[in-house]
Amino acid sequence: MQPSSFATERDRRISAWKETILDRYVSAGQVQLFDPGNGENVFFVANQLVVAASAVPAFGDRLEQYGSRITAPTYRLGPTATAPTDTPHSGAAVYDLDPGKVANAAELAADLSDGRLDTVSPNHVAFGLQVRRGFPDGDPEPADGELPAMPLPIPSTGAGVKVAIIDTGLPVRMPQDLHWFDHLVDSHTAFGEVDDNGKALRNIDRLDDDHDGYLDAEAGHALFIAGLVRRAAPSAELVFLKALNSDGVGTEYGVARAIRYALDRKVHVLNLSLGFYTLHDSTPLGMRAAVDEAHAAGVAVVAASGNDGLSSPTYPCAFDDVIAVGAHDRVTGKRAPFSNIGPWVNVTAPGVRELSCYVAGTEDASTTRDRNADSFGPERPAAVWSGTSFACGHVSGHLAASLDMTTGVAPADQAAEIIAAIPGDDEGIHRLEPVPVF
Repeated sequence: MQPSSFATERDRRISAWKETILDRYVSAGQVQLFDPGNGENVFFVANQLVVAASAVPAFGDRLEQYGSRITAPTYRLGPTATAPTDTPHSGAAVYDLDPGKVANAAELAADLSDGRLDTVSPNHVAFGLQVRRGFPDGDPEPADGELPAMPLPIPSTGAGVKVAIIDTGLPVRMPQDLHWFDHLVDSHTAFGEVDDNGKALRNIDRLDDDHDGYLDAEAGHALFIAGLVRRAAPSAELVFLKALNSDGVGTEYGVARAIRYALDRKVHVLNLSLGFYTLHDSTPLGMRAAVDEAHAAGVAVVAASGNDGLSSPTYPCAFDDVIAVGAHDRVTGKRAPFSNIGPWVNVTAPGVRELSCYVAGTEDASTTRDRNADSFGPERPAAVWSGTSFACGHVSGHLAASLDMTTGVAPADQAAEIIAAIPGDDEGIHRLEPVPVF
């Protein structure tokens, strides 16, 4: 493709994503963006700031000028989102701003912190498909082959390990003939877990949140990832926690809250096939606090690097204590062109046209890169899909299969050794070539 054609295609992808997905949130006043004019957008919850607790005395008076009030952070976006009732941690205060007095929350955060954003930041919008440039390599497509049957007896690989998949949730309709998840699956609501309306949280992927009769852009995302983990570690327990809707859209604090719910459930591995960019590549306060808690608990945190083909850091994968996963093509052996890359990436795994579980339904052609409305039937509960999300699932599955829960060594410490033992490539990045147990 010639450079001019590539630029045209990139612009079309950006426009398609914004028009078909993000516009509904922007139009509803839920999302704002910071756009420096070069396409490197940062998205965040409208009219909301996160202020480090230590900085509240310094900024409180200034924030009053903007009609601010301390509130609970926004966890989830959607047509019925309202203010939640709990707070994720005591390390920060969250302020709602008067939209009549503040044009852009990110610009205000930068002004208050003199551009450092180390004590004031927006509540970033998190995505399963990063959207600085638009769509990743593609959308799910019908599988060329069949999924293997779950072997009986079930292999013991992964026994005693809990993997939390913080994502879109367990599909509300599971494919009839898919029996990979008949055992060792936890998607129930534990005591104290509430949604944005203060009601018991449901860790369910509804598949069609906008009720238009089509699969949403990221419907089945968590199930696809779970299938990759299940094949590598059939006896690991999979914990589904919902932080993204079926468009693949959530918030920084929604992910942070799900991490804390996962820690309450004593998980060993966190799979975060999601992320976001930040203004001036600053550290996101809410996510930093949650990852610190996971690290203190000895939990291995695995995160996708993003799908924009950029060297810009995405979070949480850019944190030093997170296993950051990029994607390579298992056929060509090369790094996937869509895979974000940078010094924070620890390992790559296959992420191009990977085969895994998928749901039944039909796509909306306007939300797909290829403009085709593929249909997925119950007779073949599978798809192929590309992205660092799925490379991330491979790494989480490998860790679940490799952890030894009898040693007393924290999963995070074991995980660091497991990753270090994976052969490296010419650039010094470890390169996982998973061998499924079944």
